[in-house]
Amino acid sequence: MPATAVKKKAAGASRLPQIKQYREADGRFHFKLVDADGRLLLQGDGHESPREAGQVIARLRREGMNALHELEQRAVGLLGERIGSLGADVAGVDEILEALRQLAEAEA
Repeated sequence: MPATAVKKKAAGASRLPQIKQYREADGRFHFKLVDADGRLLLQGDGHESPREAGQVIARLRREGMNALHELEQRAVGLLGERIGSLGADVAGVDEILEALRQLAEAEA
């Protein structure tokens, strides 16, 4: 593959939504879903271990397209369980679903 094709492919990959996992100062493990421009779409609730946070991320990737829904007061649920809250300027779960679709397409 020519170097220009590799650069274009790498640049395209960086323009995808991302799920980031991290530890807060309170010691709990969180995740967030950001769009290709870095805008926060979903802020995950805190978990006791990185494994628990990772399991929620895996469920979100696997089941989110069919089971994600908005709960009261901007909370986001997955199969009835609260997993986080909408980003400040996100109108609803449709933007999250679109980001998940883009991630799934990129992995296919």
